[in-house]
Amino acid sequence: VRREQDNSNRRIRSRPEFSFDNILSLANDAPFFENTQDIDPLTGGPPDSQRYFRTNSFGFFVQDDWKFRPNLTINLGMRWEYQSPLTETQGRLTNYQLGPNGVIDGRVVPVRKLYDSDFNNFAPRVGIAWSPRFDDGMLKNLFGEDKLVVRAGFGIFYDRLFTNLFNNARFNTPFSAAGVGLCCGTPTDPDGTGQILYAFGTAGAPLSYPPNAALRGGIDPQTGGLLNPGGPVTLPGGFIRRDIPIEINGAPRDLPNSYVYSYSLDVQYQLPHKIITSVGYQGSMGRKLIRTVDLNRYYPGDSFNCVGCVNQKDEVQEALANGTKITPRLTGNPNFDRIFFPLPDVNSSYNAMILRATRRYSSGFQMEGVYRWSKSIDTSSFGRGAQQTDPSDQRLDRGPSDFDIRHNFILSGLWDIPLFRHRTDFVGKAFGGFQINGILDLHSGFPWTPQQGCCFFDRPGDAANDANGDGKGNDFPTQYFGGAISNPNNQDFINGIFPNGGRTAFGVIDDCSDFPIHCVTTLLRGPAGVGRNSFRGPNYRSVDLSIVKQTGLPSFLHLGEAANLEVRANFFNVFNILNLPPFQTGGRANTDFTNRGDFGRALSALAGRVTEFQFRFSF
Repeated sequence: VRREQDNSNRRIRSRPEFSFDNILSLANDAPFFENTQDIDPLTGGPPDSQRYFRTNSFGFFVQDDWKFRPNLTINLGMRWEYQSPLTETQGRLTNYQLGPNGVIDGRVVPVRKLYDSDFNNFAPRVGIAWSPRFDDGMLKNLFGEDKLVVRAGFGIFYDRLFTNLFNNARFNTPFSAAGVGLCCGTPTDPDGTGQILYAFGTAGAPLSYPPNAALRGGIDPQTGGLLNPGGPVTLPGGFIRRDIPIEINGAPRDLPNSYVYSYSLDVQYQLPHKIITSVGYQGSMGRKLIRTVDLNRYYPGDSFNCVGCVNQKDEVQEALANGTKITPRLTGNPNFDRIFFPLPDVNSSYNAMILRATRRYSSGFQMEGVYRWSKSIDTSSFGRGAQQTDPSDQRLDRGPSDFDIRHNFILSGLWDIPLFRHRTDFVGKAFGGFQINGILDLHSGFPWTPQQGCCFFDRPGDAANDANGDGKGNDFPTQYFGGAISNPNNQDFINGIFPNGGRTAFGVIDDCSDFPIHCVTTLLRGPAGVGRNSFRGPNYRSVDLSIVKQTGLPSFLHLGEAANLEVRANFFNVFNILNLPPFQTGGRANTDFTNRGDFGRALSALAGRVTEFQFRFSF
């Protein structure tokens, strides 16, 4: 039984952020954009974001080991798990409810719980261990005396729905309004026709800035959104927008727990000279895994009428992905901006062959080598579905998982030094009890995906680098023309694995001769033509070493016969081997953007040699 409480307060998100065209605009206090992550829709000031979220988890299981025969053991088990839906003790919880036409005419409504209960989480487990025996003949010589052991197993494992998936629901209307942006100030009109309020708060009080009257719209009774004080706005095609577009976070009512089918088969055989070998298979299939998706997203082609525009989010499609003009039609709810939902529609698969060999020596030394050849495939890793090429078509993103490692070899050794091992006098305590451990770790690189970056925007919302017209600039390239170094080493990654640059390899042309005033990007438009995670990053090599000294303490200290002092020195990457980080890891070094000059280059390194000392006293 597990009970969870989340009583956090995230009011600090209410501070406004201002964007400036250039240094001159900053000096003249003339921002062109004001963004406030969260405001009170009635006052325009900070909202009350204190929430008291609750959820409970229960698990019951039965298990039995059945020795069917002297050489055959069967392990059976059944587990049932239940996680209660997320609730809020003060009743301050709302969700986005789909309308008769789906997202287009949905609205924000109060709810008692964010999603319905899932009671069918039954997880069976079965394991088998079999040691075949033969009475005589060649088979007895080969497999007798328990030299051969076959193990197999299968199980279903459920995952919990973590509360951080739903934490931002605290910023939904009517209690708050998230992602509010005001536009567009100019040097001659710094306040953007009276909307932008550029003002400072009191020193030492981060939430003391004055409320912006332009954000006191109140709640729209029809949509549950943030009512536009300036009145309705007519969009292309005659569609009406009643509200200021804001961000909403919710969940589908029938949100289930994710689960994984896990299965394995392993054959272990003892060779002469105390060598134990095994060959095994491990596999798993993930089902109903979570990805976070913007339900109110652009469709491919939506933003092609928005090249050069400023923050236009009208949810009206006027062209297809190939540029063909169409009769304007709604593709989303124009009264809202992004509507984030965790969707349980990601599937994954993992398959691995594992080879293992272990050798034990009489002198206290043992070695083990393990080689793993594996492949992990999914359509979204770590729940980042909002970054997919087209969330409505996951086939475009099916590829190696972000954490996929194709080849991995580990060689480990342990030497329990026998010197003075059995002596209990001063010499034994001072010079005995030493142990040395070492691990060699080699694995191939992680996969990564080139992206059409957007480092030359005139202003937020500029879709000049939007290859598929979905309103987001970081698209997969439409074509790959070659040019990457095959089987690159570390030095190649340092110099860059695309000697001619990303623009040549992926057909991107940037004309920024008069930047920052204006910048034109020409690229091949259309759906993604380069698969997700189709390139591999740097390989990894490391040797770790540890030296351990066990010292038994004298019994006259009245600490008991088992009193012991352990001193351990750990040396990670003891030979200081240069290892480069995986690509596409975020931060400032996003070298997976094709339009960057450092595209395809490693700009940093992982940690070198690290030394750690540990002391442990037990009695």
